Amino acid sequence: ADKMPLLFQVWRADILAQSDHQRQEKLARLQEWQALYEEIVHKGECVSLKTLALTGQDLIDMGWKPGRELGAALNQLLELVLEHPEYNDKEKLRDWLLENRS
Repeated sequence: ADKMPLLFQVWRADILAQSDHQRQEKLARLQEWQALYEEIVHKGECVSLKTLALTGQDLIDMGWKPGRELGAALNQLLELVLEHPEYNDKEKLRDWLLENRS
């Protein structure tokens, strides 16, 4: 299940529990992040490893061994897709990973 809405609730509660100093600015920033997240979800873009086009099983099929290196590769791909949503395609991610694997 998507935990981001819960994170936004916790973030809001944290802001409200703090002093009044810059409260409105902090709440406005939270609202901006929440709106951006909702836009990303609405567009169907990748927001987690679950929605990444290339899976851990795909990497295993490519010859990767389960473990820390595989997890790090998936996280690296997720960071790439978060910055460049157009990369969330199995072939593009596979090609990028082959070109950038150290």
